[in-house]
Amino acid sequence: MTPEAATAGLSQPKGVLLIAPPGSGKSLSARAIAGAWNFPLIRLGCGRLQRSYVGAPEKNWRTALGQLSGMTPCAC
Repeated sequence: MTPEAATAGLSQPKGVLLIAPPGSGKSLSARAIAGAWNFPLIRLGCGRLQRSYVGAPEKNWRTALGQLSGMTPCAC
C-alpha cells in the first residue's frame, strides 16, 4: 500500500477477484499479484468442489474457505 493511499484513509485490500473470459491472463495476473505481494499462490479448482450430493458443494466451499483463512496471508 502506498503512503498516499494510507494518508487518504484507504484500508489495506483484503483480496482481488479476477473475472474474465478464458485465455485473458487471469492465472498470469494472479501469479504476478502473489509475487508482488510476496504471498504464496494457492489455486482453488471450483470444479473439484462441486458434487452431485445435496448440500455437498456448500460444505466443500465452507471447508476450503476455512482452511484458506488459516493460511493467511496468501493469494488464491
